Amino acid sequence: MSDEVKVISPLAAITFTASVSMLNKFYTDTYGIKLYEPRCCNLFGFDLQYSRLIPNTILKCLEGKNPIVYQFEGQEGARQYLYVGNATYHFILRMDEERTGIENICSKKLWKSSEIIIEILRYFPKMLPQYEESDFVEITEQSMIPNPNFKEFIDFNEGIKRTVDDYRMFMS
Repeated sequence: MSDEVKVISPLAAITFTASVSMLNKFYTDTYGIKLYEPRCCNLFGFDLQYSRLIPNTILKCLEGKNPIVYQFEGQEGARQYLYVGNATYHFILRMDEERTGIENICSKKLWKSSEIIIEILRYFPKMLPQYEESDFVEITEQSMIPNPNFKEFIDFNEGIKRTVDDYRMFMS
């Protein structure tokens, strides 16, 4: 298999999450320590880790290249995305509470790759998405059960705008 073709095991994320949960349970059972375990969906915002959909799309557009929507067997992935400022604000609010257990921090909506790219392209009106078939095998839909008490203070569209603005400033 070439370096360009990568397969992500769906068990990798589950194994990591299970390991963290088991470690937390061990400390709770052994030492009586009550732990809070927030689980976040895909966070986005300005980040120098360029291996993700949102930063890669923005950077391609800033370079004058059309972004690519990869599809596998005619389908594209759908994920929950949350602007990082929402998660940060939520954690700050929780600091004063005696919070224990597991809490999902995620948006309620699933976003397809093409929807995200089209939203980003609102800030790059001369660019068009390019659709390509990919050898990359991925889970078509991936989501968490949203916490009914979680509120997004910065909606997805505003988060994308802020992220594009941050990359523009950084790259200039």
